[in-house]
Amino acid sequence: FDLGTASTLELTNDFTVSFWINETVGSGARGIIVCGDYNNNGQGWKIQRTSDNKIGFNCAFRTALSTTLINTGDWFHVLATYEHNTGTNRRLRVYINGVLEGTSTGVPFNTTYTGTIYKQIGYPYNTTGNEFTGKLDEVSAWDTLLSAPAITELYTNGPIDLNTNTGNYTSSSNLVAWYRMGEEGTFSSGTWTLTDQGTGGNNATSANMEEADRKSDTP
Repeated sequence: FDLGTASTLELTNDFTVSFWINETVGSGARGIIVCGDYNNNGQGWKIQRTSDNKIGFNCAFRTALSTTLINTGDWFHVLATYEHNTGTNRRLRVYINGVLEGTSTGVPFNTTYTGTIYKQIGYPYNTTGNEFTGKLDEVSAWDTLLSAPAITELYTNGPIDLNTNTGNYTSSSNLVAWYRMGEEGTFSSGTWTLTDQGTGGNNATSANMEEADRKSDTP
């Protein structure tokens, strides 16, 4: 999916990205979501399934890596945070099913988005051969750090309505992108369109997908 040109995903301070994943192909590195051009001096950020079946959250050539193996056929909740402090206090974190599994500190995040800025789900930087194969749900981003109780809320009670504060989740006003995937998708003239349910206005359009690619299986 291409996520349009609006700048709301070009996040430079604290941010959080979350989604549910269920893979059908368990080999090779696979792009899940990107913003920027990571191959151009580490610009922007990306989340991928690594070649050893883990989740990697990358900024500025630093990686927070999960310990859990993302087995095919199972749903996992993935959440990544970037904490924009100074110096060695800048941190990447990756959580699987509500549990913190990987951290990287001292991240020299390049906050300048220049040149070709790719914003994509499942299709890294317009390259072929590393497309995600499987099911994704509730792809979302906030321009703030979600608290540990909120992260637990998203996993244990999710999927939830992210535009409404509930329980320990209190960051609905910071929701800059939310793609419900099948629930809010429309198919016309060979293209799926996903309406951005956040504040960003980055509606997503598909490439190389068919109407039958929407699945009823959800987390």
